[in-house]
Amino acid sequence: MNPAMRTAPYWRVGALPQRVPRRVLMLPGVRYSCERPLLSWCAAIAHQHGWWVQQAWWSLGPESNNESVVGRALDLLDAQAPDAAHTLVIAKSMGTRAGATASERGWDGIWLTPLLEDVGVREALVGYRGNCLLVGGGADHHWTPPPGRVDELFGVPGGLASSGPAEKPAHPLYACAAADRRAQRWVQVDGANHSLEVPGDWRASLAVQRTVLEIVDRFVATIEI
Repeated sequence: MNPAMRTAPYWRVGALPQRVPRRVLMLPGVRYSCERPLLSWCAAIAHQHGWWVQQAWWSLGPESNNESVVGRALDLLDAQAPDAAHTLVIAKSMGTRAGATASERGWDGIWLTPLLEDVGVREALVGYRGNCLLVGGGADHHWTPPPGRVDELFGVPGGLASSGPAEKPAHPLYACAAADRRAQRWVQVDGANHSLEVPGDWRASLAVQRTVLEIVDRFVATIEI
């Protein structure tokens, strides 16, 4: 194993089980670890919904921000987490380079501040084969969703996150026929940066992240059935 890369369970009691009903594989960013607010709360949400959460930890520089490194991390998570019938990948920034592999494996995904300016990442997530939620900030230069793909748009006037009209009507929340479970939801927070925070305004940042986490909670609750 690469000494700069390891995985660990978010919450572990007793021996590591060989198999669980469902699991989360969590990939952080270059300088945004699983302890940072968005990923820490996402792990708590998944855990409270009964998912096993396996997190990647690494000490990597920007030069490691490539699909090969992220692919090795995803393989390590897959190998060290218990087997499961249902896998959800939660990834932030650099971690979203795992989109193509996760899609090929038919796993669901939550992609936070994805690197959409990268053609490979963009194509993988636009054509994603599983259920997926994509969230980005309007002030993040990495967030370049295709025209008409944003389902829900939020602003932060007065330091509070508030919903506004999307580019197109939002489709029913992850509703899909039993024969085709796949659904996508694209969410944009205007004024938020690559950390999904509002620079210089902690109240607005807190409101933004609470809004995003409520959306994550609903997504996780919906796909677990």
